[in-house]
Amino acid sequence: MLSTLQTFQFYTRDTSRIMDQIKSDPMNKRDMEYYRENISKVKSVDEFMSDYRLYSYAMTAFGLAEQVESRGLIRKVLESDIDQPLSLVNKIGDDRYRELYKAFNFTGKTTEPAAQSASQIDRITEAYSEYRVVASNSARQKLDAYATGIASVKSVDEFLQSSAVFDVAMAAVGIDPAYASKSFIRDVFTSNVADEAAARGDNRFVELKAMFNFQPDGTAAPGGVQSKLEMNETMRRYYDEKNLLSSPASAMNDIEYWRMKMPSVRSVDQFVQDPRLLDVALRSVGLDAGIQSSEFVGNILRSDPDDPDSALNQMADTTETDRLIKSQYRELRALFDFRSDGSLAAGMASAIDPANETSMFDEYLKLNASRSASSDRVATSLYKIGVVNIETVSQFMRNKNVYDYALKAYGIDPATASRTEIMNVLRSDPGDPKSYAVKSGDPRFVALAAAFNFDESGKIADKRTAQNDKAFSDTIDRYAKSVAEEPSALQKQVIEKTTNAYREAIADVISVKDFVSSKVIVDYVTAAFDLKDLKLTPSKLSEVLTSDLDDPNSLINRMDDKRLRELRNAFQFNSFGGIDRADGGVQSKADRIMVEDFFLRQKYEEQAGAESEGARLALYFKRSAENIKTAFDVLAEPALLKVIQTAVGLPAESGQADLEAQARMIEKRVDFESFKDPEALSRFINRFVALWDSQNGGGAGGFDAAAIILGGGGGDGSLGIF
Repeated sequence: MLSTLQTFQFYTRDTSRIMDQIKSDPMNKRDMEYYRENISKVKSVDEFMSDYRLYSYAMTAFGLAEQVESRGLIRKVLESDIDQPLSLVNKIGDDRYRELYKAFNFTGKTTEPAAQSASQIDRITEAYSEYRVVASNSARQKLDAYATGIASVKSVDEFLQSSAVFDVAMAAVGIDPAYASKSFIRDVFTSNVADEAAARGDNRFVELKAMFNFQPDGTAAPGGVQSKLEMNETMRRYYDEKNLLSSPASAMNDIEYWRMKMPSVRSVDQFVQDPRLLDVALRSVGLDAGIQSSEFVGNILRSDPDDPDSALNQMADTTETDRLIKSQYRELRALFDFRSDGSLAAGMASAIDPANETSMFDEYLKLNASRSASSDRVATSLYKIGVVNIETVSQFMRNKNVYDYALKAYGIDPATASRTEIMNVLRSDPGDPKSYAVKSGDPRFVALAAAFNFDESGKIADKRTAQNDKAFSDTIDRYAKSVAEEPSALQKQVIEKTTNAYREAIADVISVKDFVSSKVIVDYVTAAFDLKDLKLTPSKLSEVLTSDLDDPNSLINRMDDKRLRELRNAFQFNSFGGIDRADGGVQSKADRIMVEDFFLRQKYEEQAGAESEGARLALYFKRSAENIKTAFDVLAEPALLKVIQTAVGLPAESGQADLEAQARMIEKRVDFESFKDPEALSRFINRFVALWDSQNGGGAGGFDAAAIILGGGGGDGSLGIF
């Protein structure tokens, strides 16, 4: 018979081969296959516990085989709330029960599939706000280039050759420059094809022709292709087409128009007949030009504020609203110097004093910014109201408030986007290299696909997330412990700041490529899973995260590193680097594989125990040592206590002392910190197995190691705590 030391060394030296034998054992293989095929069908604790093969398999995996018949206890554990300190799973104080609980989602709050989660809605509203700023800046830059370019254009051919000019001009009349025929546009300016198009109901080309001053031979008319006023009008049309009329850049364009046009205004009629001038003036005092009558505005501007019978003083002032509007019109009248007949006094350079004009511009810009913000809030509100009721891609396409908002958020123009293309994008998996969105090569499409939870059939499905809530919480706990077991106030601040950065970064991950390219994420998980010494390259990390845990030949299984398996289990990447959807069952694939690992580990230790109970205790201690922090961790595990008592020469009778006394005896003899050193741990275990052999006659003896590991200290399978 082999000694305990020889048996222990055999099992630790040739682990892979022994594990392969255990996996191939017909009975073990049948049990694993049954669990693999059926656990995903389970929806409740009742279904789980009524299927004895599933239930006993899981109990064996967590070292609780002797507790299989304690169904009432196990049910209470599985139905506990681990977030409540006084719940049963926490009161037991046995990590095996906690690990069993955490491997399932019997009590977790589940959510129905939705087009977007709350976090996705938050992110798309952020993207929309960013789009508004970026779009405004981009429009201003394009129009600056347009102004420079149009000034040098001398012919239609030069117009067509300048993309800076051509693209803006087309967009200003609602024509997509990418699809505009330049030969046809040339004919628009040099022939009557614009009139022919208008006869068919398309007025865009007539409008385009009227915007520019080309002669029939295609050359610029005397005075240039566009005057400054005409250029300004083109810019305003462009802002309008891009839904940016309320942007700061558009407001400044309106002020520039005012400065060019207002000096020529010599009467009230001229003023109120110019919609742009009227709009600036009315909005500067808080009135809406779209509501107010230009005729009424004219009457107010002719009013004598000191005449009680004037139109201004005759305005109603019964209600708060009446009084507000009247005060706004009084403010408007005070800006201008029109006489009662609507004319200007002889010698006046302008209808508005420069000081009043400057004040008006300031108010216009301020109120325009408020209007813009209000418009965005309305758009966001309508979007949020609409998106919660979306269940299919078809519904998304039909809801204009949702469709326009979502596309704009990612810089896609709803007016020119192909609706068929958008439908295909929304059905795509943003992490699949073969999906429509990814193959398009357009990052906007990938971002749009990732923002929604539609499946390939166009119906709402569970959200793809790199980590589920449980794995995310576990990663945070690991990271905090990697900083310090008992962090200081300053360390807590660092942990919180770093974790918040990780939370934001991981939420944006839609593929393993995103993951490995984020320094925030890589640094965080490397610390959390204690991987700094491995110095994993991005490609190697990608291979680990996409390895198939079910494939014995995959990298993750060939490397045989517990830390890497735990990292792999913490994320939901598939083999091509995308993200698998949650299957909605009581156990994720990662947890199912973890249970399988634990099952094989138990069988491995059982097999070793059949040859030497001391070897099994040694193997159990070896895998548990990293979690031993204090003597009380040892006292809570009879198998660990037996190893410690044997290795340091504590008599079994010492277990009769109170817990505090036992803890002091153990702490005087054992340096738990040294267990982090593999060599120190190895020496400690070798000491145990040698002493075990000397006390039990080689591999034989009356001590039932299996009972201690599986059942607790009583020898009858009880926990000894009830």
